[in-house]
Amino acid sequence: MKILKQFFSVLFVLLCVVGTGYAATFDGVRELVSRRAPWLGKHIQFKEIASSDGDCFILQTVGKKLVVQATGANAAAVGVNWYLKYYAGIQLSWNGMQAKLPQVLPPVSRKERHETSLSLRYDFNYCTYSYTMAFWDWERWEKEIDWMAMHASAEYERMSFGSRRKP
Repeated sequence: MKILKQFFSVLFVLLCVVGTGYAATFDGVRELVSRRAPWLGKHIQFKEIASSDGDCFILQTVGKKLVVQATGANAAAVGVNWYLKYYAGIQLSWNGMQAKLPQVLPPVSRKERHETSLSLRYDFNYCTYSYTMAFWDWERWEKEIDWMAMHASAEYERMSFGSRRKP
């Protein structure tokens, strides 16, 4: 009986740890959605998947929810951008980073999968760092980091969603 009790105690702790890590994987993407497409937040669900060859996301509609399955936070952010662009008809750019609510949440008609095996992706030119970024405030940095996340930038991948906090 004591061994069984210990087994269930260890199992409970493991489930708590795994569950916490799983939820935290997409916390930053949920924050991104709340900033850039707040209407989508209550209609979206994230699930982590494994991929043997790089980043991957899968989009599908289950009931009235958009389900984004992804290999990590960056792939999930790219999946959100793909959905907004190709299903909701919303192009988020530096000039307009706020998505407006469509009348009805556009469904994903059939499961859609996108993947890349590219480990290196380019963002910025050599002048951006010294001519532009030196004068950015936190609001502008946050906008840029969101844009990088949604466009699969390699620079973004080096940043942790969890460490992004307003100074």
